[in-house]
Parts: sequence; structure tokens; C-alpha cells
Amino acid sequence: MSGQCDNNDGGGCTRVQRFSNDEFLYNGKAIGNSRADNARQHSDVFAAVSAYYECKDSSTDTPTTSGQTKTPTAQPLPTSSPIFTTDVPTIFKRCADTKILANEREGRSGKSSAGLSFIFKLEAISDIIIDTIFLEFAETATTVSLWTKTGSYEGYERDETKWTNIVNGVAMGTGDINKEYFTPVKIDKGTDQSFYLYVFGTSIYYKAGRNKGDVDAENNDLKMIWGVNASSKWNEVRSWKEQMVHTKINYKVCKSEEPPSQNPTKLCVDDQSFTKSRGGRKRTCEYIGKGDKQWRLNKWCNKNKNGSPISEACCETCKKCNCGAGCGKAQC
Repeated sequence: MSGQCDNNDGGGCTRVQRFSNDEFLYNGKAIGNSRADNARQHSDVFAAVSAYYECKDSSTDTPTTSGQTKTPTAQPLPTSSPIFTTDVPTIFKRCADTKILANEREGRSGKSSAGLSFIFKLEAISDIIIDTIFLEFAETATTVSLWTKTGSYEGYERDETKWTNIVNGVAMGTGDINKEYFTPVKIDKGTDQSFYLYVFGTSIYYKAGRNKGDVDAENNDLKMIWGVNASSKWNEVRSWKEQMVHTKINYKVCKSEEPPSQNPTKLCVDDQSFTKSRGGRKRTCEYIGKGDKQWRLNKWCNKNKNGSPISEACCETCKKCNCGAGCGKAQC
């Protein structure tokens, strides 16, 4: 970025405190385009850059010859964001169109100071996947990070190790967090899911006037539960200020489907073409069960013809076997 203050006499060079990008304006003017987008470049390569070197005990390192430089090996970027899963994930296969649960600003509301964290909880009434969330800021752009954990946040407000990061330092203005940088969150029906939002560099609109644990918004799929906030990140909760961030949850309702049975039920119908000749007499499924003679059922249903159990051909009849022969089973 050299050159922007060249030939300046000094003291009068104003630098815009933003990375170039093609999404947001600064004082009504563009500060980037599709070819000048430093913010996007940072997001695209941070995973590869962070993998250049492994952290290890320096006492075990082998000294390198002076002047030699280790060549970093770039790691491939993930092709798609993983879905955050709970400890016992549910199989979601069919999802409806996106729906929104909003806690519209009402009553006492205001805007926070910069650098605050907001913690809240959702209760799933249906199986859902959260695609992104809406945030409203007092200024044009800021940076946000978001974490989540299954269950309640209480007791874990200062323990980052118990949370999963799903949005990592994304620059944005008022609106939905870009889905490209939001890891979807899957919540099973009847499960609580907590969220920890950190806003850096500007103020965000919030609501006041209720207590922690109150239902702030709800519909047939989801409840949004009033939470707390903290100064900075992973800091002590400000118990005297129970505030709720103004947000909208974008989600899909999904149907859970169990995997197909490994032992599907066989349609139990007698094969009318079956015959087993003996001494010129034909034994058919009808003959085997005729008169409900139990000894005949037990005898014939457990025999084979041409290597196949007769019970498979006469399965409906052979269900009458008194030792429990079932449809498609060769033996009682």
C-alpha cells in the first residue's frame, strides 16, 4: 500500500481504516472492486497460511545452517464448510425452504459500545439447520466472530475451549453474515444450542428490558432465549446488563430419516407354481398346509428343493409352523 501518501508534506495524510473490498462503501464511496479486494484475499488464504509451520517445542528443533530458510508448504483449502454436528448427530436429508425467526427491536433498545460479546441460546422445536444470522450495526462496517456449543452457555462464558468457532473475523455491515463464511449449525429437535457473538470495532444494536432466560421470540420451530453480554471476548459476564442482540435467525426445517433396515421385511406370498413330487404325487404349498396338519407343516417347511428352503416358496403357509418358522427362513 505504499504510494498513497507519496509527495505529502507530512501530517495531513488520512488513511482509511478499512481493507479494500467490493461489498461496503466508506462515506458513500467505494473502497475496492472485484480486482482490489484485500478483505476477500485474507479470508481465502488464512487456512493455508496458518498451516505453514507446526507449533512444537523449540528445544527439540534441529538447528538450521545460517542463511537457510524453510520453504512453507501450502495446505489445500477446504472445498466446502463442514456442518457443525452435535455429539449424537441426526441424519437430515430433506430440508424445506429458508425461514426466519426475528426478535424485532421493541421497547427499550440502544446501541452498544465497541468490542462487546453477546451470548444467547436457541431451543429447537423441530430438526433445523441454521444457514446464517442477521445483525444490525450503527456504522457501515465492522468485524464479527461467532462461536456455538450444544446445550446451555451458563458456566462456559469464559471457556473458549468448550465452543466451536463458526464465523472467524468476517468483515461486514448491517445484514446477513455471508453464507460463504458461515458454518451451518445443525440442531436436533428438543436440543438447546448456545451462541457467543463478538463484535469488534463498532457498535451493534441490542434490546434491553427483559431478564436472562426469558423467551425473546418464538414460532413453531424455534425459540430464541434472552441472554447476557460481556466486555471484550471471553471476559466476565456483565450481570447487571442483561441485553439481547437484535438479530434474525435464517434456518431450514429438516426431516430426519433413519437409514434403511439391513433386514428388510420380505413380502410373504406363496409361490403358486411350486411343486415337489414324491412317488408321482405333487406336494404343493396348498397341500402342505391343507387341513392344518401340524406334523405335515413341520416336516415339509424345513426341507429343501434344489438347494432352496421350501419355506421360501411356501412362506405364507409355513408361517403356521408351530416351532416358529418365519417367512423366508429355512429352519424353525
